[in-house]
Amino acid sequence: MTMIDNGLGMGMMRAPSVKGEYDKDAVVELNDNKLFGASPSPDCPQDGKGGYCDKLSRCGLLSSMFVRGGASMHPQSPSGKPYYKSMAFGQWSGSVILNRNKFINWLPRTQTGAKQFVLCINPSGSDTIQPHMFYDTELDNVHPEAMAWIMTPP
Repeated sequence: MTMIDNGLGMGMMRAPSVKGEYDKDAVVELNDNKLFGASPSPDCPQDGKGGYCDKLSRCGLLSSMFVRGGASMHPQSPSGKPYYKSMAFGQWSGSVILNRNKFINWLPRTQTGAKQFVLCINPSGSDTIQPHMFYDTELDNVHPEAMAWIMTPP
């Protein structure tokens, strides 16, 4: 996939096949993607008069979550929002493997002054964040101040 100029970016959530059970060998992978920071396309195309102006922080990759329950494989109703929010307890096990992903043009601020980061912790995730293992990752024009946002714990 190619992700450009996203709000909370991409992330993965894994639930076990049996609701309420732990999946001790859970693994998710994210391979061969390009994640771009803010694009040249302006967030306020009409100088703030009627255009879409985004002052919210942005993120390329949201930390993945492993939960003890999830939606049905064939849902009968719309999912609750925000989509990144977990509706089940987290689990302690699991690991995230990220192969050959490329992060391009990440500066500390967007054109409108919003903060942006390559990596962010999911704000509604569990108290545990499973290991995220990065292999053959490329950083192209990534400012050190734009690398990661780790929120103050609630």
